[in-house]
Amino acid sequence: MDMVSFFFHLIVLLSLPTISISLIKRSIQTDQHALLALKSHLSDPSDLLKKNWTTRVCVCNWSGVTCSSRHQRVSALNISFLGLQGSIPPEIGNLSFLNSIDLRCNNLHGNLPEETVHLRRLKYINLNFNKFSGVVPSWFGFLPNLQYLYLSNNSFTGTLPLSLFNASKLVDVNISYNELQGNIPKEISNLGILKILAMVGNQFTGSIPTTVFNVSSLQIIGLTFNLLTGNLPEKICSKLSKLQRISLSWNKLSGPIHSRFENCSELQYLSLSVNDFSGILPREIGNLTALKYMALGRNYFTGEIPPVIGDLRNLEGLGIEECSLTGPVPKEIGNLEKLNMLYLHNNALSGQIPESLFNISSLRVISLTDNYFSRSLPPAIGHKLPNLEKLGLGANKLSGIIPGFHLKFH
Repeated sequence: MDMVSFFFHLIVLLSLPTISISLIKRSIQTDQHALLALKSHLSDPSDLLKKNWTTRVCVCNWSGVTCSSRHQRVSALNISFLGLQGSIPPEIGNLSFLNSIDLRCNNLHGNLPEETVHLRRLKYINLNFNKFSGVVPSWFGFLPNLQYLYLSNNSFTGTLPLSLFNASKLVDVNISYNELQGNIPKEISNLGILKILAMVGNQFTGSIPTTVFNVSSLQIIGLTFNLLTGNLPEKICSKLSKLQRISLSWNKLSGPIHSRFENCSELQYLSLSVNDFSGILPREIGNLTALKYMALGRNYFTGEIPPVIGDLRNLEGLGIEECSLTGPVPKEIGNLEKLNMLYLHNNALSGQIPESLFNISSLRVISLTDNYFSRSLPPAIGHKLPNLEKLGLGANKLSGIIPGFHLKFH
């Protein structure tokens, strides 16, 4: 190598740190400009951003800002719970190293800028409890690393974009309490590692697509407070072996529940109340031994409460009120030693209330009003229920006094 070439390479090598520092400075200035643009679009009642987000302070030291140690670029933005008002400017799309953005619990409004699609590193988006409106952006589906998407308690409208279900790394989706409508897309099965699906409090219609029950990773399904119709597929948990919680209350779902939940061995929370379900309560319910809460009230169930209800020894809350159940309450209900709340009112249950029920010392609420229970109550029940706060026995055919409470039936 001649001397000219040697000195040329030496100069290049010596200048590399300077070039690198210059690039870092220019890049962090890009992030700074983006955040200052955001600041200019926001009203900040606490003046936190006004006092702290200034050019006198390095952007990596701004409140709510985290920079990556490797690139010295803004990697996380958390300005939640500040009461901020305003909208999100397009400059937010210049935070190219951003992987987490948390804007929840503010008063932000308007549409989300489409420039956000450039944030290819984004894994976490939390916009809960704001006033964002318009349709759910289609570009969410083009964020290849997106895992957590929280849009609840906003004013999003329209139908869900099918492109959303291209975000195959999604683990947790919460779009509850918006004004979304239309059918739940069958393409939801593309989200092969989804664990939590929350779509509560919208205006979704039609039947629940069977493809939802093919996502074997699902642990929580929340579809309460919608306008869903149709029957549930049989053997829901044949592929959902990890399902822990399913909430379908306050819809217009119908048909029997026989053989629907028989394989749900991990299920802890089952809420089907306020629908049009019918038929008998199946014996398979007794297989749901992990259940802690079961709400089946305000449906059209008939027949008797099966004795296998006593196998649900982890149950803390049981509601089968306002149905058309008949016959006696099985004595096996006394096996539910963890039960806190029991709602069986407004049925056609009859016979004597089993003494075993009053041995459950954990009970706080017993609601048995508007049935056909008869005869007297077992002695000293007031001493066996130290935690009891509410006892509903009215509109039955009971006689005598309420032992331990010094009250008398009339």
